[in-house]
Amino acid sequence: DRDADLLKKLLSFFGTYYTEWHRNPTLARVFLQLNYYSSGMHGEAYQVARIRVARSIETMVQHAISVGEISKGEDTDLIARHFFYVFSASARWW
Repeated sequence: DRDADLLKKLLSFFGTYYTEWHRNPTLARVFLQLNYYSSGMHGEAYQVARIRVARSIETMVQHAISVGEISKGEDTDLIARHFFYVFSASARWW
């Protein structure tokens, strides 16, 4: 929903991961292990996916700036990376 506020968009975006991981914790552990702690093919593919996810978040942040949810002049890339890093850390902790 393009008109939803940033919080709702982020909850929906990241909530999909947690919902699926909750349904299958074994698969979640394998996914996280392959993507966060391995190198080679899986690690490289994860880096490409991570950049794509970060750009999606950045688009949400840009929209939030355009509608006044976030102050103009903020660094959208930095904000997007922080949201991703919080998700990433909480996924690994979970």
